[in-house]
Amino acid sequence: MDSPERLLEQTVLEIQDRHPGLPVLEAVLLAAVYLEICADSRQLARLLETEHALILRALNTLVEANRLQITNRHDRTARLQVSLASDPMEQAAAA
Repeated sequence: MDSPERLLEQTVLEIQDRHPGLPVLEAVLLAAVYLEICADSRQLARLLETEHALILRALNTLVEANRLQITNRHDRTARLQVSLASDPMEQAAAA
C-alpha cells in the first residue's frame, strides 16, 4: 500500500502531465484538494511550510483559471476555503 506522501506525489505528477506548464505549487494545491487532504489556505501553508501569502496567490490563480472555487472567505484572517471547480485529472484542452 502506498503512503499518503507517495499518493500525493503520484497525483501531483499526473496533474502536471495532464496540465503542462502548471506551476508545481499549483499542482500540489490541486492534488491536496482533490485527495481531500486539505482545502484551507492556512492549513495548506503549514503543511507545505510555505508563506500563507504564496498559497493565497496560487489559490487565487487556480480560481481565476476555473480549477478551484472559493467556498468560504474570512476577511479578517485572509483565510480561504476552496473546493474543486473542475476535475484536475481531466486532460487539459488543446490550445
